[in-house]
Amino acid sequence: MDTSLTLVGPAADCFLSGFLTNQGQSSPDGQDARGWQTPRRACPYTACRMGPFKSFDEFYALYMQHHRNVWNRRVHLLGWLLGVGVGLLALVTGRYLLILLAPLPALGAIWLGHWVLEPTNAIEFKHPLLTALANLRMFGQMLTGKLPF
Repeated sequence: MDTSLTLVGPAADCFLSGFLTNQGQSSPDGQDARGWQTPRRACPYTACRMGPFKSFDEFYALYMQHHRNVWNRRVHLLGWLLGVGVGLLALVTGRYLLILLAPLPALGAIWLGHWVLEPTNAIEFKHPLLTALANLRMFGQMLTGKLPF
């Protein structure tokens, strides 16, 4: 599965951009990739550090080990949808402080899912950016029938 992403702006300096684009590949002329990649400074934000993972697919495999229970996945999706709903409600009604409450349904869903429905160590708090991307992939797979809903 191709996990290449093109990042712009501040995200381009995050090592994830190099990590998700050309690491480990051959140079355009087919030669060895050593020396081909431009060095990137490490992302200063903990949220975008990969830690021990070599690829997003590797992280996603671990993420899915923590989300085998269909009810846990359903609760995660419901929490995200409620969070988006709270955010949209805040924007539509002009009560912008409600946006601060938008993450609460998702966090509640994570806690409910991982401490009640599928007792595993939630990796969401250690790798929030990767988890957000993994959530979106998982939700897409659920909604397209690739994962049981």
